[in-house]
Amino acid sequence: MAVLFIIFSMGIGLGVASENWRTASIRDRERELIWVGRAYRDAIRGYVQTYHLYPPSIDALLQDPQSPVPKRFLRKIYPDPVTGKNEWALITVNDRIVGIRSLSEKEALKSDNFDLGEAGFAKKSTYAEWVFTHPADLKIANAKIRLFSAEAVIDASGHQ
Repeated sequence: MAVLFIIFSMGIGLGVASENWRTASIRDRERELIWVGRAYRDAIRGYVQTYHLYPPSIDALLQDPQSPVPKRFLRKIYPDPVTGKNEWALITVNDRIVGIRSLSEKEALKSDNFDLGEAGFAKKSTYAEWVFTHPADLKIANAKIRLFSAEAVIDASGHQ
């Protein structure tokens, strides 16, 4: 009987530990999503400060062909930590990138206590609602969404 109790207790303990690990893993991905989103936002900001217009593509952030000296606003294409893929929704106005967001419709664990740049994320239910724009409080009523994949850029109608 005592052996059954010990096995039962260990099972409950492993279940609790598993749930704690899962929650910690989700929180890590959320922190990484915020870090990556800020990297893209900062790259867009740097491009805008240099050229006084928004970038036409992610490639322009990686290595700007307009500059005689190679200039990089973004070190590399960062994958979406939530989906694990090199795919993002690009927020565009007049075919210029003003921001990005995750393609994940998963429910976000974090819903408050965001830093100032992400204060608009409070009470957003999914990661797809966490939109990283420059400036952070940009109103994007007339924006369009283009899907970005490291292999290709696809507009919302499915065209490359």
